[in-house]
Amino acid sequence: MIDQLSWNSLSYTYDGRTTLSFPDGVVHRGEMIAVIGNSGSGKSTWMQLLSGILAIQEGNILYGTTSLLRKSETQRDKLRSRHIGLIFQKNHFLNDLSVQDNLMLPSYAVRQKPDVSFITEHAEKLSVSHLLQSKPSECSVGELQRLSILRTLSTKPSFILADEPTSALDDVNASAILDIFETISKEQNIGILIVTHDQRVKSRVSNTIQIGK
Repeated sequence: MIDQLSWNSLSYTYDGRTTLSFPDGVVHRGEMIAVIGNSGSGKSTWMQLLSGILAIQEGNILYGTTSLLRKSETQRDKLRSRHIGLIFQKNHFLNDLSVQDNLMLPSYAVRQKPDVSFITEHAEKLSVSHLLQSKPSECSVGELQRLSILRTLSTKPSFILADEPTSALDDVNASAILDIFETISKEQNIGILIVTHDQRVKSRVSNTIQIGK
């Protein structure tokens, strides 16, 4: 396990023309930070850099004391699978599988036996235990977001990067998701970075990083 993620002097250039620069930062386990920026500000690029999906061009990223600089794609993938949980805007659930089978897929992907008791216990905590035998297509948008969080938790990450987790939700469900993140951060000592342009998140999360203008 690692205790912090840090990054400095990060920039990324697309097509040799458009350069995105990002402010330095650090997040510790147990902290929740909102990464705020408008559409096109580079939030998704920053998230892909921090998670190791994109290779570093300029600057550095540290998982604890381990640098991602000059790591191969395979090495970055291994580091991400050990330490980072990702929640994407699209849930990417497979509709021909049950919810529970979908929740087990991340474990199979890294050739580990799924921890069914962990999934069952946390499904109860997230109020989705009644959905485990359902198909994803039978779940509401708010329920699917809770299930996305549970799927990420099943990998037992040190840090979670969530891409616009509330933007498609109404106020009630958005507030519930933020409540869940706060609980996870405190009770499970997980660092959470919420990448968003949703002002409702900014009003709830006091620790913020601004990307772009």
